[in-house]
Amino acid sequence: MFIFTDTFPRKRRRDMHVIVDDSFTTNEDLISHIMEETRSPYKDKPSSNFDDIYDDLIECTWLENVRNMRILHESLPNISDIHRYLDTLNVLDVEWEILREFERYRDKYFKGPEREEHIIAYNAMDGIDVSRCVDSVVISPANLHPMKFDVYFKDSDKEFVINSLTEHSKDYRQRLYYDECGFIHIKY
Repeated sequence: MFIFTDTFPRKRRRDMHVIVDDSFTTNEDLISHIMEETRSPYKDKPSSNFDDIYDDLIECTWLENVRNMRILHESLPNISDIHRYLDTLNVLDVEWEILREFERYRDKYFKGPEREEHIIAYNAMDGIDVSRCVDSVVISPANLHPMKFDVYFKDSDKEFVINSLTEHSKDYRQRLYYDECGFIHIKY
């Protein structure tokens, strides 16, 4: 969820906070910082591509004890691709909401030795054998444990963020659809 406030929540034991501010002036620095703070296994791979932030923050399988993932913007980063960055956060926000819908399947499908037979990789939907959907669930690795994803901004940045998303992003919540198996996805 995107939250605009001047008072950020305090960090608790099972929270992960990534602080972002205007000291980040290149995409590479910002991406590296987010990867480092989230203890990403990909953190040693240099990148200037925001798809890498998406991949990092949508998976999070290595964060077994984290319940709240928060990106806290003390100020907006001073990067040239700020609109692409905000769009990436926007997609992540909607994706995390969708993932919560799959939590009801977690206990059923992620137990016992047969669990791998019942999983269709979330990122491998292209070319899926729909017949497998009858007794399988489409799921993202991030849903292996319940987690909440929130993005915080200062009130003073609200107008810029909303204008950026209006002009340079899509309303991904309006682009949700259900596939042949009844699972929800986003049309990009």
